[in-house]
Amino acid sequence: MPAVLLVEDDSIIRSALVKALTRAGHAVSSVGTAMEGLREVAQRRPDIVVLDLGLPDVAVDAHHAQRGGAVDV
Repeated sequence: MPAVLLVEDDSIIRSALVKALTRAGHAVSSVGTAMEGLREVAQRRPDIVVLDLGLPDVAVDAHHAQRGGAVDV
């Protein structure tokens, strides 16, 4: 079962996505900030990270990330 980390600051969206991913058979953990997400990635090493690119505590240039940045999008 893939381990999924969900990083989403909106609690309603986070809750809905956790339910949907859990129903789909994934082991889901979730956090509400980018900093918490970074800690979780370092500690738990999830198989997949679902990341809100509009988190208020980090600026992400999605276009840059998609065109060869350091992360796979």
